[in-house]
Amino acid sequence: MEELHTNTELDRIGYSYNEMLGNIEQLVKEIKEQEKEVHAMEMNVLINQINPHFLYNTLDTIYMLARINKEETTMRMIQALSKYLRLCLSKGGTIVTVEDELENVKNYMKIQQIRNSNLFRYKIECEVDAQKEQIVKLILQPIVENAIKYGFCNIYEGGLIHIKVWKENEYLVFEVYNSGTPMEEEMRRKINELPHMSLAEMKSCFQAKKNGYGVVNIITRLRLNYMDDIVFEVFTKKDGTIFVIKVPGQKNKA
Repeated sequence: MEELHTNTELDRIGYSYNEMLGNIEQLVKEIKEQEKEVHAMEMNVLINQINPHFLYNTLDTIYMLARINKEETTMRMIQALSKYLRLCLSKGGTIVTVEDELENVKNYMKIQQIRNSNLFRYKIECEVDAQKEQIVKLILQPIVENAIKYGFCNIYEGGLIHIKVWKENEYLVFEVYNSGTPMEEEMRRKINELPHMSLAEMKSCFQAKKNGYGVVNIITRLRLNYMDDIVFEVFTKKDGTIFVIKVPGQKNKA
């Protein structure tokens, strides 16, 4: 049978449409790559602004002076800060072990406990192999920071921050609970909508660097590493607020 060749206006429209779809797909890929590059550059700029050797040497000197003067509180704070900064910098890497991420947030909480005496205590439970599992770094510290700033703003003592990590099917789950004032419903709803927005829409939601800005930063970095295969949710209870993060376990991208 002879093959039929046509060149009607409808055919030309079809060819143009297919070509347009191909161009859109390529454009989406390019935009995603550009977003990754921009993120990497932003991280590198931040890291390069800090000279680690100078910073650590200075902290060591201050620690020794505090030790000579038997200032135990100062010594504990310097130790926690030094460990916190080492893990934050982590040689420019964006992925760390769960062990390092938990150690990082623990040191941050130690510093805050010294600054805010008796304001809160913390508890960490990890049910995974923390040395084997990996996660994008600095996802817990901003959540804890918000808990201290906003959740505990109406109390003077007795707060609790409870961090739990476990495996759920093939996903790694992080839960951060604080016993402070429950998050307002409007803010909770707004944060829960963020993972379903484009990255550009997310940034426009919290332009001021307060309240939800740290959450936007966390979700952005998670999505750049795991694409849309993440869960980020906030739940409120009568006695506090719970943040839940889920990412693929052992499918992490460096």
